[in-house]
Amino acid sequence: MFLNPKRTVKANVRKRNSIFPSLGTTYRISLSDDGLSPQEIQKREFNKFADKTVDEVSTMIGCFERSEKKSKSPNSDKPLPYEKLDNEFLKLTVSFFQIIQEIKYSGDTSQYAKNRITTSLFGITRWLDNKYPLWNNERAEVERNGKEIEKRVKKEFKAKRFYKTKFAILAIATFFAPFIFCWFSLQKKYPKWFKVISFLWALFFAILVYRNPKV
Repeated sequence: MFLNPKRTVKANVRKRNSIFPSLGTTYRISLSDDGLSPQEIQKREFNKFADKTVDEVSTMIGCFERSEKKSKSPNSDKPLPYEKLDNEFLKLTVSFFQIIQEIKYSGDTSQYAKNRITTSLFGITRWLDNKYPLWNNERAEVERNGKEIEKRVKKEFKAKRFYKTKFAILAIATFFAPFIFCWFSLQKKYPKWFKVISFLWALFFAILVYRNPKV
């Protein structure tokens, strides 16, 4: 096993007395990655391995669906119904994800656990190679669609977070300057209850200003 030079490796030196009197004092040196214990490092590396295999199987599923659709409904733009998909492929993928869940739940990060995942992954690969020899040609399209979906989800998440921030600022500003920010609440994206409260507060503020004695 070789150490990765890019990692920050720390040496923990522990002084201890030797169990053999003639040897005197010995030192125990243990290497850790960023201060993590060997068990924590192994768990982190195993999780990376598991996540990578899950991504690979997800890509295989997308390639399979496109290949299956081309063979059964080449002129249709709609995805195939679930019941029309190959049951053998479904069994293989379901078995793979069950293995992932079992291993993660048990906390096993041994080489045996990796071998179980790899064996299941290769089983799916062999099935696709036999059933659809050209399935890998769909990989580029599937990965591109996946990236587009990921970008769209991130964009929607940022938009929602920005909306919540802007809504909070508007609510606070409405309290201090109701006439200005009441107008902004007319936009369709703001809920009806906010518009009602905003206009009632603006009306109340207007009455206070009107009744305020003029100097």
